[in-house]
Amino acid sequence: MILDAPAIDWLTFTTWDELEFKRWQEWQKQLAGDQKTGKIRMYDGIWKGSSFVGEGRQNNKAHGMIRISGSESNNAYFELLRGDYAKCTRLDIQITTPLPAGYSARIFADDLRSTQEGHYERTVTLVENSDGFDTVYLGSRKSDRLARFYVKDIEDQKFLRFEVEHKGVWSQVVSKAIQEDRATLAGALLDFLESIEVEDTQGIIKIFEDQLNSFQAGLSSPKVIRDKNKTMQWILDQVTPAMIRLLNDHDFGQELFDHLQNLLDEY
Repeated sequence: MILDAPAIDWLTFTTWDELEFKRWQEWQKQLAGDQKTGKIRMYDGIWKGSSFVGEGRQNNKAHGMIRISGSESNNAYFELLRGDYAKCTRLDIQITTPLPAGYSARIFADDLRSTQEGHYERTVTLVENSDGFDTVYLGSRKSDRLARFYVKDIEDQKFLRFEVEHKGVWSQVVSKAIQEDRATLAGALLDFLESIEVEDTQGIIKIFEDQLNSFQAGLSSPKVIRDKNKTMQWILDQVTPAMIRLLNDHDFGQELFDHLQNLLDEY
């Protein structure tokens, strides 16, 4: 996970172009991990990691879709979206920072509610958890632009993430502006923050605004935090020692070596 820098966390593209769809399929084949068949709404396709590539039919014509979530989506966005060959139908952009000392989601939600009126009136929803991993939603889930501020835990450290989910017209407008270099990921997040007129007693809005402005000015250095999932930890702690023992075994060592070499050659 990247800290103190904007990044894409979810994307969905659709296309009528057969060659573009095949390019998505080839891109997905290069990803590590097992693949399995699946279905999202009318699209039948393949899951691999956090990516799904599927095809459905609209007006009796093939229509392709790719959906990617998590850290992989940031690189995939800039690699896969080309000109008018595809349409972006969802784009989530986020920035994550260490959790501010004494942060209270309830106080933040109350501050937001106190000034939600007039032209920029938005729904404020607070979801509290007993473990402190609370979320504040700003906007309607049915709208084309919804923000959330939520607490994440990585390697026993807590972080606060600000994320804006763009759908429908908003996803297309933002994506096109980024593609044409008229906007940046940081700029898209700042645009939302600047529309919030609130007496923020904890300074949460200012924390993110300062980070985004510093990033745009080239004055901040993004930090990378590696989030080891349970499968990776199992491979490191249990599978690797077992493989080392077998590699040193006279009966099975060469067989395992050949198997591992084939995996490396394939991926």
